[in-house]
This record gives sequence, structure tokens and C-alpha cells, in this order.
Amino acid sequence: MRWLRRCASLVFAVVLATSSACAAAPPPSSRAASCAVTKTANVAVPMRDGTVLRADVYRPAIAEAVPVILMRTQYSKDAAQVEAGRYQHPDWFASHCYLVVSQDVRGQGASTGTFSEFTDDRNDGYDSVEWTARLPGSSGKVGMYGSFYVGATQWLAAETGPPHLATIVPANTASDYYEGWTYENGAFRLNFIEPWAMEITVSAAKSRGDAKVAEQLTQDSLDVATWLRYAPYRSFPPLHPGDGVVAPYFFDWISHRADGPYWQRWAPQQYYP
Repeated sequence: MRWLRRCASLVFAVVLATSSACAAAPPPSSRAASCAVTKTANVAVPMRDGTVLRADVYRPAIAEAVPVILMRTQYSKDAAQVEAGRYQHPDWFASHCYLVVSQDVRGQGASTGTFSEFTDDRNDGYDSVEWTARLPGSSGKVGMYGSFYVGATQWLAAETGPPHLATIVPANTASDYYEGWTYENGAFRLNFIEPWAMEITVSAAKSRGDAKVAEQLTQDSLDVATWLRYAPYRSFPPLHPGDGVVAPYFFDWISHRADGPYWQRWAPQQYYP
């Protein structure tokens, strides 16, 4: 038994050291960082319906026109998914002489409008890609990157065929927002969807200055295990503060329990050809 414990401790130490080393290692680069970078925060990006989204633009000090790297996120353009196992900071990419744009999606962060999951990210994605392609210093080629819902913002933009979108790099995301995302073999994915909807509704409430709803949902999230036992889903109290509804798309998902046109209008796999 002592021998087994020593072996187990050794294996754990090796795994821990290896995983820590991997997490700390920067992504490989084909060229050394050579460009100084300037940042312009909260640049207005107008959408076709007049809504104004906000983006941070990281500009490399280089005379030639360069490609653009775009992230459209509901998780804060300031954070830009910078964490071990995900991505470097936007200024790191810009230091390798790319023009980089980190944007809050509609109704999140510094952007105006009302947030609604999936609903606006096709048209907003198209408009954002074409806006970035016209930035001074842009070569006209735009690539997008990001993980989870930031992967969805890429697929949804690509579905509309923006002329200047050259590539997307979606990670840890889905090809269908019904099967495997919201439902699994017809069953609602309660343990994933309810906490996620509560989380993104908090950030949306903060964006529109609704401190009361943000505080209530933050408190509700501390006892998520209790809320996961609540039924019926269509009257889920955290998303029904007072007499209002703060995430109507959640209740749309509940009412569309079978796959069909509602879901397939967004499904990336429908657009692969």
C-alpha cells in the first residue's frame, strides 16, 4: 500500500507539473512580435438598424495594410477570453502585426441594444465583419476567433456570407443549437442551460443599468442547485423578476421542444455547403 501511495503521488506530481507547464506556454508564433501597438477603446460600430455596438481596436505600428482579427463576445471585450487554455490578449496578436478588434455583442458590455441569444448575431456579425474590413490599415481580409458562444458568433456571421470574411476559428462550440446544445435526444439540458441563461442575463442587466435585476440574479445564482429543481420551467422565477421577463429567448427555447424551423434557421450544419 505504501508503494501504491508513493506511485500515485509521483503520477499526480508529474501530471500537475505537466499541465501547469502546458497552461503557461504561449501559443506558437510563425514570426516574432515586432509591432508596437496602440489601443482605441469603445469605438462605435453602427449596425443596419441603428444600434451601436462598441469595440476596442488594437492597431499595430506598420505602414502596410494587414489582415484583421475579430472577436465578437458576450463575455466582455475587455476579458477577450484571455485565460490559460484559451487565448492570448488581443494586443499580443496585434504585436504580431495584425489589426485586432474585440467587440461586445448587442446588449452586452459597452454595446447598446437588447441582448437575445442567437437572434441578432447573423446580421450583426455580417455588419461587424464588413465594418472591420473598411478600417484604415486593413487589407480587407477578416478572420474571427473565440470559444463557446464566441464560436457561435463566428458561425452565425459566416452563414450570411460577408464578402470580406476570410476564415473563422470556432472552438469548443456546436454545429446545431437544438441537438447537443439546448436539448439532448429530446430532453432539455437543464443543468447547462438554466445556469448559463442566469449568468448571461446578469451581464445583460448590468449593461442596461438594471442593478436591481443584476443583484437579484446574482443572489439566485448562489443557490443554483435549488433552482434546478424548480418546475415548471416556463415560470422560472429568476428570469421573471416582478411582472417582467428578462430573457424571453429562454422561454422560446422551452416552447420549441422539438427540432424544426425555429432551430434550423441558425444551425451551422445547415450552411456547410
